[in-house]
Amino acid sequence: MTSHAASANNEPLVSRNAAGAAIGRALRMRVGRGRRYSVKEVSNHTGVSDRAIECAMCDPDSGDWRRLPQEALLSLMSWFGPEFTSEVIAATGQGAYWLPDGEGDAASLNTDSAEFNFEYARATDPNGPGGPEIMPEERQRLRLIASRMAPKVQAVAA
Repeated sequence: MTSHAASANNEPLVSRNAAGAAIGRALRMRVGRGRRYSVKEVSNHTGVSDRAIECAMCDPDSGDWRRLPQEALLSLMSWFGPEFTSEVIAATGQGAYWLPDGEGDAASLNTDSAEFNFEYARATDPNGPGGPEIMPEERQRLRLIASRMAPKVQAVAA
């Protein structure tokens, strides 16, 4: 049996310094004097405080550096787009891209559809608890999945 204490000693795949340096570098390329955006402009568009942006732009070894909260980082990624996001996550060997309109809905709809099909097949299995008849709790589960799918079907159809 594996001890939880032993697993806590594992190093993360991306260090705190590497993550902070990637975020700071990506921000410094876009924000500040002589750059495309001012700190105030980024703050106004993303909802991330001026101070949080300024601290994240510092080198992680600096006393002024502070880690960005997850929601702040995601807000910056959302506003700056995939180029910024790719620079930040480059430390993981990955990249980002814009999803075409509606593709997020289509991917999510595909996942929900697969879940619905699995649940339906299980509910109508002749060897299941109700045989080929769908039990009330199974029907409720299928309705829940279908209600989650309905708005996505409309978005994809549009």
